[in-house]
Order: sequence, then C-alpha cells, then structure tokens
Amino acid sequence: MVRNAPPLSKSISDASWYQFTEWLNYFAKIYRIVCVAVPHTP
Repeated sequence: MVRNAPPLSKSISDASWYQFTEWLNYFAKIYRIVCVAVPHTP
C-alpha cells in the first residue's frame, strides 16, 4: 500500500492500521460479534 515511501509515512500507516483494528475489536466486543484477524499472505 505504501510503496517507495519514507519510513515516517510507513510508521504512520502502520499506526493507522493498528488503531483501525483496535476499533474493530472494540465494537465487536460491544455488539458481541466475532472479529477474526487474517494474516497477510505475500
């Protein structure tokens, strides 16, 4: 997703994905929905 980008923009992107997954898990717990993380395959 972030190609040929400086390390800072990759760090920001990684932090954004982490926050997004945390929100998904948070709302999944509230609404009692199963949230499964699927690993990335190259």
